[in-house]
Amino acid sequence: MKNLAAEVVRYLWALTFLADDTFRDEDFVADEIERISFEMSDAYLPEEQQAVMAEARAWLAAATAEPDADGYTPRRLLTPEQREFLESLATGAFMNAGE
Repeated sequence: MKNLAAEVVRYLWALTFLADDTFRDEDFVADEIERISFEMSDAYLPEEQQAVMAEARAWLAAATAEPDADGYTPRRLLTPEQREFLESLATGAFMNAGE
């Protein structure tokens, strides 16, 4: 289940932050994100919801990690919108957005 949860988070991340404006249809992206939100809320088992939330928490922890021995930290690369997105997934708020 962890692998499927990772794919859900990765897909949502790609839709939200990586799609090139030239090649994406804004309506498709918005509709797909809304569809997934409703599906996660209405059709996912509690265990599946928890798996997605756990994966999002892992992504958030990695993105906000303390600097390593060389001083690198991805925190500087994480935008406020990306942090809000991961927090929404991690807390389950994303799944309840359509309710």
